[in-house]
Amino acid sequence: MGFTPLFLLSALLLVSVIRSDYPPDTAEGHKYYLGSPSRPEAERNGGGSFVGDWSNKDWSILSGHTPVKCLNMPLNLTLCQGVGYSEMRLPNLLQHDTLKEVTQQASTWVRLHKIGCHPDTQKFLCSLFAPICLDQPIWPCRTLCEEVKRGCENKMLKYGFPWPEMLRCEQFPVEPDLCIGIQNEDSTGKSIPACIAA
Repeated sequence: MGFTPLFLLSALLLVSVIRSDYPPDTAEGHKYYLGSPSRPEAERNGGGSFVGDWSNKDWSILSGHTPVKCLNMPLNLTLCQGVGYSEMRLPNLLQHDTLKEVTQQASTWVRLHKIGCHPDTQKFLCSLFAPICLDQPIWPCRTLCEEVKRGCENKMLKYGFPWPEMLRCEQFPVEPDLCIGIQNEDSTGKSIPACIAA
C-alpha cells in the first residue's frame, strides 16, 4: 500500500509535535510550550517547536499560501497614482510581497505609461502591480493585455525591450470570466473606463 503525500505530511507534523517532555508537569512548563514571552524567541521558533507556537505565517508557508494584506497605495508608486482606488493587495498578482519590491519593479514601467502607447496601459499594469484589494484577485482580461501589447510592443522593441514573459497574454482569463476589460466608448465616442468585464 502506497503512502499519499498528505499522509506523509501529517505523519511528519505529528512526529514534530510529540516530544518526550510534553505535556509539561507544571504551569511554568505550559507557558514554555504556549509561547510565553519569557521563553526566548529563537527557542520558541527553533527546531521541534510546538504547534501552539506557530503563527499564521508559519501555517501559510506550510500550505504554500501567503495571506493577503490590504495596504494604502504608496505615494512613490507613481505608475498607479490616480488609478481610481487607494488600497492595493499584497502579494500582488506578480507575486511581489513587499511594497519596496512593487515600487522598484513598477518604476521601470512609468515611461511606457507616459508615452501613451495605449489608453489602458496604466489600468493593465496596475491591475498586476497594485491590484485593488478585494477578497478574490481580479485579473486583467486577455483582450486587455492583447490590446495594450498591440499598442506598445513596437515602441518597446524600438528601445530594445521585448514584451516580457511575465506579461504573456495567454495566461490571462477570457471573457465572460470576471476580469478587468478594455475601455468602452459611449455613443459620443468618449472613452468610459470599464473596470470589470463580466
